[in-house]
Amino acid sequence: MIRECLNCRHQFYVPPDVESHVSSVYGDDYFQGSPAGYTDYLGEEKAQRLSAKYYVRQAARFRQPGRSLDVGAACGFFVKEFLDAGWQATGLEPNATMRMTARQRYGLELFEGQFKELPEGEAYDLVSMIQVISHLIDPVDSIKEVRSRLSAKGLFLVETWDRRSLAAMASGRGWHEYNPPSVLHWFSRRSLRELVESQGFRLLAKGLPRKRIQLGRASQMIRHSVEESTLGRWMTWPLSLAPANLVVPYFLGDAFWMLFQKK
Repeated sequence: MIRECLNCRHQFYVPPDVESHVSSVYGDDYFQGSPAGYTDYLGEEKAQRLSAKYYVRQAARFRQPGRSLDVGAACGFFVKEFLDAGWQATGLEPNATMRMTARQRYGLELFEGQFKELPEGEAYDLVSMIQVISHLIDPVDSIKEVRSRLSAKGLFLVETWDRRSLAAMASGRGWHEYNPPSVLHWFSRRSLRELVESQGFRLLAKGLPRKRIQLGRASQMIRHSVEESTLGRWMTWPLSLAPANLVVPYFLGDAFWMLFQKK
């Protein structure tokens, strides 16, 4: 059951088994054919890397390339783009198959998936969480860990979904991101900013992602919304006429990004 804080109105879900949550939810099927995850994550390489290029440019507005860490790196699409732009980039990923794929495709050695797995004493100039923070059991503790791993004036980049967006409110409980136990937290722009700033950060920049998506994935998300609402009914038929692997700009407007700096 999705809960809501009576004070701040934050929405969240508590998984029944916290200890096994990551291994049980984010197994190989999450990246291949899962209605709660991706129909074909590896097939989305072009779309994912185009999105990552946009964030490389955003980071370059505020600092020169340094050491970067991508949390929830999957098979390293984001890490590879930062490497290509001159960063010393690495990532954290709990799924062993994804880490192996990163090694085979790009020669990347990703860490196993928790901050405690990182070498002690290493500081990063940028930590990114792209569509990750809503999946974390304890976002507050994770943000504290991020801050402890950042260098002075280090950057923290977050992309997530906006539960106060027009698409989310029009969809109601049929919104594609109301999808526990995969998703555990639902933020608004305001709630995310207040949370991160309360942990010793200041906001530098924000906006809508230059997100790219395959039509097959877009159709999956819209069908999820259509099941319980009228939003997107008119989109379903024309989307089915185009190739599922066609990469297009993401068009629902219910995602956002924020770039913070450690105080």
